[in-house]
Amino acid sequence: MTRPPSELSAEDLSWLTVLARALTRDWSEADDLVQETWIAARTSPPKDGVVSRAWLSRVLHRFHLRSLRTARRRQRRETESSRPEGLPPTSDLVERAELQRKLAESMIGLEEPYRTTLMLVVFEA
Repeated sequence: MTRPPSELSAEDLSWLTVLARALTRDWSEADDLVQETWIAARTSPPKDGVVSRAWLSRVLHRFHLRSLRTARRRQRRETESSRPEGLPPTSDLVERAELQRKLAESMIGLEEPYRTTLMLVVFEA
C-alpha cells in the first residue's frame, strides 16, 4: 500500500506501531520511533513522493539503530566517567579501629614524656 505522506492511514500507523514494539519491546520507545518515522514521512518523503510500507520500515529501522547507538554511547560515557564508591568495606573499618585501639593501649603504657608526645602527634595532628 502506497500513500502520499500527508495521508498516512490509521492502519499504516498501527502497522508501524506493531513493528516498532517488536523491535524495541518497549511501548514508550516504540511510540517515539513511530512519531519520528511519521515526522520523517511528512518532512522528508522519498523522491517520488510516495511513502510505502517498505520505505516506512527502513526509516523506522534507521531510527531504531540510531537510538541503540545513542544508548550504547551514553552507557559507555557514564561507565567511563563514574567513580567507585568512596566508602571502604566494613571489614576494613573494623580492622582499622582494632589497630587504633591497640596503638592507644600501647601508648597509654608508655612513661612520660613519651606518652604525651606520641599522643599529641598521633591523635591531635
